[in-house]
Amino acid sequence: MRLSSLLERLALHKLKSIGARSEWLDVHGARIHQISLPSLRAGAGSAPPLLLVHGLGSNAGSYGELIRFAHPHFRRVVAPSAPAHGMSPTHDSVKDPEELYRLWVAVLDHHTQREPVTLLGTSLGGAIALRYALERPERVQALVLCSPAGLQMTLEEIRAVQGNFRMDKLNDGARFLKLLFHEPPPWSALLGLAVRATLGGELIQGFLRDLTPKTGLSPAELSTLTVPTLLIWGQSERILPRGIFERYQACIPSERLTILEPEGFGHSPQLERPRELLTALLTWRSSLEPHR
Repeated sequence: MRLSSLLERLALHKLKSIGARSEWLDVHGARIHQISLPSLRAGAGSAPPLLLVHGLGSNAGSYGELIRFAHPHFRRVVAPSAPAHGMSPTHDSVKDPEELYRLWVAVLDHHTQREPVTLLGTSLGGAIALRYALERPERVQALVLCSPAGLQMTLEEIRAVQGNFRMDKLNDGARFLKLLFHEPPPWSALLGLAVRATLGGELIQGFLRDLTPKTGLSPAELSTLTVPTLLIWGQSERILPRGIFERYQACIPSERLTILEPEGFGHSPQLERPRELLTALLTWRSSLEPHR
């Protein structure tokens, strides 16, 4: 069993005690697993669903604690897992980022066909969420990006990212976890080999090898964003180069953008700081209410 599948099953098991469901979608021939949790709190019906998009090598289970804390505030919280991630089986057609994005679009379209959602993405999931909001702004009421990838990078930045994801040596998994977290958990060394196996697979390494300065969104594309956007870039971000954050800040229209640089946030705040992440999201959403 893949590590990501095990982690998603554990997260789902914990969430079932508060009503979470295991659901399956069939999109473009791919079998997609998702964790879904409706709100049981009276009055939460006024808030649109919260849809969570994970990053490369991650899974829906990475949002487990955020789902637990968030579900009273939204009509529904949904976290799908991409093919070959979490409990979703491998799908032969997913061989490059464009195919992966095509499947994510089908999943997001399924969840946004009735009403626009709050869309949150981390890392590569942030890139997917952003591109979706650019292409289908009427389906996204609010956009939250946590250390998002997806911008065109310089060769130097590409090499830096590829170096961070390098999995040639036995200790590279543990090294990656030290970069990922603000404070590496005590189990980093224990799970290092499993992380190395996950990130060292051909799907992920192939994506990284194919990066060029033309890969990703351009500044001109970013300038067309019309969806209210919260950009969270933690002070302990060490996976992505800071130049990416600076270009997001410079290119997204300022009237659409709110920026937070929280102390204690690394690349994946949903894992380390889920309560604080939710508080930031809810505080920001409440500030948008008068403008809706």
